[in-house]
Amino acid sequence: MTGEYSGTKKPPRPPAPAAKPAGHGAPAPAQGPPPGFRVIPGPNAESARIEVGGQSKFVIEWETEAALEMSRGNHKKALELYDLILFAFPNYAKAWYNKAIILHTGTREYERALDAYDRAHKALPANLDILHNKAKLLSELRRVPEAEAVYAQVLKADPKYVKSLEGYGALLINTSRPAEAEPLLRRAEHAYEKLGQDPYRSQQLLATAYTNMGRTKDAIKVLDAAIRRHPQDDSLWEAKGIAFSNMEKYKDAVQCLTQALRLNRGNKFAFETRQQVLEVCKQNKITFSAGELAF
Repeated sequence: MTGEYSGTKKPPRPPAPAAKPAGHGAPAPAQGPPPGFRVIPGPNAESARIEVGGQSKFVIEWETEAALEMSRGNHKKALELYDLILFAFPNYAKAWYNKAIILHTGTREYERALDAYDRAHKALPANLDILHNKAKLLSELRRVPEAEAVYAQVLKADPKYVKSLEGYGALLINTSRPAEAEPLLRRAEHAYEKLGQDPYRSQQLLATAYTNMGRTKDAIKVLDAAIRRHPQDDSLWEAKGIAFSNMEKYKDAVQCLTQALRLNRGNKFAFETRQQVLEVCKQNKITFSAGELAF
């Protein structure tokens, strides 16, 4: 397995442990195997050899090649290689899972991705990464009741599975239920801290939930904790500026939004928000020096 796919770069997470390959029994891919296809059995799937087109490699070697093509963004070739493995071992969970990741995040063939996640889960029902990524895809598709059910399934199996605590929390925020998101995100924050890890993502979401609930003081408190760890993160300063603006602390809001722009001049949202707040400051005769507004 390769763990959760995430477009965000922070906080980094180690990959999930590799799962043991399953045996035979699940349906193979729809198309037939290529000409000259032959399987030379081994003690398990990974140590078996697959022969095709004059090449004979261990399954683990085909997987390495598929992962390389996946990392290069060559989705078509990676899918062909995973299908090659699945012709030989149609219940091989790791191949189904990585195929699902490509279909989900690469080629964006969402129904095929859901099917691949289901096949991976059927072959390896105890692996929560599979269910989490399926819930994440259902969330992206706005299939909210289905996504909630899968997140609940993950958290029933492991109440401290932080990726799903965060994912479920984000889903609840996006469906205008921030109060329901709060306890999930608090659990995620505490789980990270107990492990001595950075709760960046959970704090970012928790601050959004508090802002949406009108609890701006709580939002600022959480943002301050995140900023202590990530003082160079412009998105946190931007969020803090918005929270101060909601509290009608316009000077503080401008200072935070300016700091966001000092860290990232390309932050258009922070710039546009600062312009709006500066207009309010002008109406309220709140002034700034040139140095205070420089970025």
